[in-house]
Amino acid sequence: MNDNIEFPIDLMPPRIRDAIEAQAAMGNYHLPSVATAALAIASHAAQGLYDIDFLARPSTVPASVFAMICAPSGSAKSSLFEPMLAGVRQWQHRVSDVHRLSLADYEVDRRLYERQRLAAEKENDRDTLIDLERRKPRPPRSPQNVSSKITTNGLFRSLHEDWPTHAVFTPEGASLLKGYSLNAKNAPEEFGGALASLWSGEMIDRTTGDQRMILRARRLSMLVMVQGSVAEEFLSSEALEGQGLLARFLVVNAPAWHPLDEDFTAPDHREQKERLLRRMDRFHGRIDQMLSEPLAMRDGQDGELDLPIMTWTREAAQVMRSFQTEALAWNHSETENWFRRSFEHAVRLSGVLAIFEDEEAISEATARAGVALTRFYAAQLRQMDVAPINERHAQYHQYIAPALKKFRASPNGLTMRELYRTIWKKLDPDHRGRILETMERDELITKVKVRKGTNEIVVYRLREGE
Repeated sequence: MNDNIEFPIDLMPPRIRDAIEAQAAMGNYHLPSVATAALAIASHAAQGLYDIDFLARPSTVPASVFAMICAPSGSAKSSLFEPMLAGVRQWQHRVSDVHRLSLADYEVDRRLYERQRLAAEKENDRDTLIDLERRKPRPPRSPQNVSSKITTNGLFRSLHEDWPTHAVFTPEGASLLKGYSLNAKNAPEEFGGALASLWSGEMIDRTTGDQRMILRARRLSMLVMVQGSVAEEFLSSEALEGQGLLARFLVVNAPAWHPLDEDFTAPDHREQKERLLRRMDRFHGRIDQMLSEPLAMRDGQDGELDLPIMTWTREAAQVMRSFQTEALAWNHSETENWFRRSFEHAVRLSGVLAIFEDEEAISEATARAGVALTRFYAAQLRQMDVAPINERHAQYHQYIAPALKKFRASPNGLTMRELYRTIWKKLDPDHRGRILETMERDELITKVKVRKGTNEIVVYRLREGE
């Protein structure tokens, strides 16, 4: 499989394509990163409307997408995708106005309920008390179904008490991926397991103290922007390896961002900006419209989704059948689980686009777009080193072990040249570089600059404790 695949912007639906191109042009942003943000936002709006026929087996999958944008520090992370959230913000503002009115009604109903309950208790009127409990007023759902930071408890509480669909959109992913819930002392497996279960649409049964939450048919989408080193550490975490989180993320690698050299004194500068903003209006309007559609709930089960199924046209199913054969042949030892799920990623991406386009069934064009997107994200992932540390060690163990022995015998350190001309002299140059990168990443060695005469050279030294 070719690792240098361009983002398939020409296959995107017109409203999404216009928004992506306009936002990328607005600030000279990396187009695949902007596109990934747009897809995550569309997934958030779509996941509460339909589940998607999986095709490969008699079941469905959610329209939920987990996306990660790996960008260097100082890459204008907030401004890259915050304007894309305008449709979500429009919906939130409107729902907030309704929420304020509903909250006033709830407060009046609650006070009346309390008075009636106290009177019934005074009279020992059991029948009235039972009737009152059945009609006990409930507070209205919070209009916030998007978070930038969240803990395990906060996520569960939001899905239990507020909306059954949620999204985590954060430009500062390090605070999430290295934060409280994923800190080693706070059982990161629990949070990782929750994310994996929600992505898969599985039931969550959680007991904390006296409270028990059973969350059925809830949905979660994610968009996390983070530095590449943090992403690789998170996706390679041995503690989270069992949850298979890597297999659930669509990852894009962004280059360093460079701001535009704009002539804001030009007479038509403002007009150009306004023209770009107008190109995004149709995308925002559709997101707002999707979020405004009533959620299909199971009868008698407040908060539990009961979604219709997005199906496929015959032509679209044929496209997916061809891709299934292709995907089964894909193999990449360090990211094997992701490639095993590549067909499911194509199903989800096709479904999100079809729901956004309000298709009755997934069309051939939409299926081709979903497949092309999956090929792109597969190529992006192959460019990352995200194998768990123990697997990386196993892959290069026969070369790392003698290198560590030589480092221990060289307290002043070794240059790359000294390593390449001795123990690794028969190795391919690409493998030499990867072994050094692996040893650095796993904190076996450290790289320092030292002065030798009038020259400054790079020396690798054994880390303390190794």
